[in-house]
Amino acid sequence: MAMAFCNTCGKSYVPNSKTIDDRCLECIRNWSSATGKYCITCGQEIPRIPVSRKNRNGKLITVSVYTGYKYCSECKDNSRKRASLLAAQQWQKSNPEKVKAHILTRCHPDQLVILYECPCEVEKKYNHHHDYTKPMEVIRLCHKCHRKEHARLRSLMDEAI
Repeated sequence: MAMAFCNTCGKSYVPNSKTIDDRCLECIRNWSSATGKYCITCGQEIPRIPVSRKNRNGKLITVSVYTGYKYCSECKDNSRKRASLLAAQQWQKSNPEKVKAHILTRCHPDQLVILYECPCEVEKKYNHHHDYTKPMEVIRLCHKCHRKEHARLRSLMDEAI
């Protein structure tokens, strides 16, 4: 492999498609956080977008500018997915009884004891648990009624505090 030297810090690095302007990836990250031209995760150039502006004479012109984001679209999407996955995993660790109840109701729908079902004529209904120690006892609610029930429970919790 051919080695190159960074023009900014002088360190040697292996050039690849992510190293731009004869700089190592670390220097690109440091520089891009100030300029917003390169992704701070992968070092790829952030594409310019066309923006319409008025010049000094009041004439409308189109110029291309950097988005101002610190990440390219691919890295931004990946970080959002990663954050969502981490939040879900954290919720599952802190709520094991709820996870168990959800799995049981999904795996054994024929054994459910339906305490109440909302009268709404909707195809999809959700299983709502009032007591997670009894995971097979559920209330079947449409999306709208399920949201109302959770809002009611939140207001009860707020009043209790």
